[in-house]
Amino acid sequence: METYYIFDTLPPDLKNKVIEDNGEINVEYNWWDHIFYEFGKDMETQWGLLVNQKEIYFSGFWSQGDGASFTGRVDLNYKLVKELTGRPSLLTTEESEFYFLIKRISNHYSHNGTMGIESYDGEFPEDKLGSFQEFEKKVLEFARNKADDLYKILSDEYDYLTSTEQVSETLRINDYVFDVDGNLTRLKPQNALWGSNTNPDSISLPAGFI
Repeated sequence: METYYIFDTLPPDLKNKVIEDNGEINVEYNWWDHIFYEFGKDMETQWGLLVNQKEIYFSGFWSQGDGASFTGRVDLNYKLVKELTGRPSLLTTEESEFYFLIKRISNHYSHNGTMGIESYDGEFPEDKLGSFQEFEKKVLEFARNKADDLYKILSDEYDYLTSTEQVSETLRINDYVFDVDGNLTRLKPQNALWGSNTNPDSISLPAGFI
């Protein structure tokens, strides 16, 4: 007979080891997908910025070169124009067809410094929005700031998912079984072997029982 534990029955020292060893258990999948989706939806709804969901990049969260970036299309949305110029500007249909493309200018890192900008279609309405060069700089700065906001959200979510509380909860609710060294096993708790109301210090199962 070999001795096994479920999470809540682990001795304190062994429990700490189990938590440390499984600290990444909640981030072993694409945990960022819903964040990307919400970010893209907000950028489109609020600012007319169409984020390419397939070209959102990030790395983190411990190196100097870490960060987030994205590519996409920036239309001359009314709210965006007001945000960047400080004044509302009503554009004609033709003027509003002018747009910028946020692109990647480097593939070595993922931070916002890898984001560049190009302009497309139509003649820029300088009479309403001022210098094209200055407005272009503002658009790129705006996009880079939003990339920083995204990185902060990702960093906070990562910290949450890898916190002691969340790792413990995952190990608990999934009824994982550990051996005497704290290693995660393929064993599964069986109520037929110990009643669901029992709370043993440890569980003895036949070696190799699954």
